[in-house]
Amino acid sequence: MGGNLSRVITGNIPLTRGFYKKASSLIKLPHLDDFIIEKIKSIEEVDGTDFVYDMTVPKIHNFLIESGFVSSNCHDLGRRLGCGAHMAQLRRSKVATFDESTAYTLQDIADAVWYYKHEKNETFLRKIVQPIETGVRHLGRVWALDSTLKPMSHGRDLAVPGIVKVESDIVKGDLVAVMSMQNTLVSLGIARLSSEKMVSAERGIAVTNDKVFLPQ
Repeated sequence: MGGNLSRVITGNIPLTRGFYKKASSLIKLPHLDDFIIEKIKSIEEVDGTDFVYDMTVPKIHNFLIESGFVSSNCHDLGRRLGCGAHMAQLRRSKVATFDESTAYTLQDIADAVWYYKHEKNETFLRKIVQPIETGVRHLGRVWALDSTLKPMSHGRDLAVPGIVKVESDIVKGDLVAVMSMQNTLVSLGIARLSSEKMVSAERGIAVTNDKVFLPQ
């Protein structure tokens, strides 16, 4: 597509599915489900290394080595520079709320299990196995009244009257975590209202539950 494609990629226009389908009718492109288009948010040189850069994208992705996503960036960068480049290492430094400080080796896990089984020492195992609430800290959260928990365990969605408080940055359509007043995870669901609407509305469904973590 020449200059038009360059203008879109370097501009502020999102590369939507509709745009990609139109582009596919003009030039041969891979099947849409075989890859992901994502602009690089920032590129920083890593201190103390030679020709190593940390590339950051704005959203959460599960990068697999065979996907070729990161290696393609490296290859393209080397081609532009005229010197060639390849990916020496693919390192996942952070996923959602988890970073390398919470990573453990298989040997660490085996040792923790050994101490638990043979010495009844839970310290190491509890350090490795974190509560489920840790995994949803990156999501917008909605706190529900205790009286709504039983109906939700039987499939009822969270309505506005059952909300105690909400975080301020929730947008309609977001994946959110519904929490109890004891800060335990109740469910994951889709926000049907923004934070402001949840606070101001008097009735209506606030969150459509997708997965409930309560016994019936």
